[in-house]
Amino acid sequence: MNARPMLLLSIAVLLLPGIALAQGASPESELRSKLFELHRKAVSILERVEESANRGTSLDLDQMMEESITLSTRVARLKDEAPAANIQGMGRGAPMNKTLLLVTQASMSLEAMLHALTYFAGTEDRAFLGFAKENNSLVWSVRKVM
Repeated sequence: MNARPMLLLSIAVLLLPGIALAQGASPESELRSKLFELHRKAVSILERVEESANRGTSLDLDQMMEESITLSTRVARLKDEAPAANIQGMGRGAPMNKTLLLVTQASMSLEAMLHALTYFAGTEDRAFLGFAKENNSLVWSVRKVM
């Protein structure tokens, strides 16, 4: 066998496991990253709503509602994906996955946060803003133990 093809084959064999690992992140890592991204976006909405409420300025209700609904849809999908991945792993004999359980828990609070923000925007009842902030605190609490 020619030395050049053998060298290329050897390099490929050495590099392929690393490439496959980088492409195939674990479900818990992928879902945790999704949670962090969605939470960051929800906090951005919360900050804008809170700033508007504190200043007494009107909020672009249509834009906020659109953002919140889009985000809620993504959070609901995450809330379904995390336990499904956990059940799938358990079906292969793995124990319950703490990270996936925490992603599920945080996504439930994140969903409640977004609903409360929507309700506040529609009613201007500050109780809903308080509920949104409390749910945000719950998401941060879950994230701390991940």
